[in-house]
Amino acid sequence: MKRKFILVTKYLLALLFAYAGIYKIVDVSLFRSQLYQSPLLPAYLIPAIAIVLPLSELTLAALLLFVKKLEYSLLWISFGIMLFFSVYLIMLFTLYDKPPCSCGGILAGMTYPVHITFNLTFTILSIIAVYLHENFKPQNTSVNSALLVDTGNN
Repeated sequence: MKRKFILVTKYLLALLFAYAGIYKIVDVSLFRSQLYQSPLLPAYLIPAIAIVLPLSELTLAALLLFVKKLEYSLLWISFGIMLFFSVYLIMLFTLYDKPPCSCGGILAGMTYPVHITFNLTFTILSIIAVYLHENFKPQNTSVNSALLVDTGNN
């Protein structure tokens, strides 16, 4: 059950990052102009953010889907990114009367409270997956079980 939760969370995160990255790349000029509206981002960083962020999201999505060996680290990275995005949205929502939104597609149609809840849900899912991954012990095969029983009797 733990493994299934980790896998579902990993695939949901990959889907979210792929969707967000693709949407930003499809209309990078719109994404860049929306970033310029953010009062929290320095203007000189925006051209780099407009390229690096979507490419990072797409890379992370691909790694989550195809690189099992790095799964634990990728879950931590996903948690960090989702936490950062959540804090960023909370700051925009609480500090500014009319906060801009540089999120695209379905996410752009959400109100700030709904979007924050959405992000926090993914943040919580990712940290639970990290915790479960740390404590996940694969089921022993019958050979391993027999060895454990034999060793315990000595």
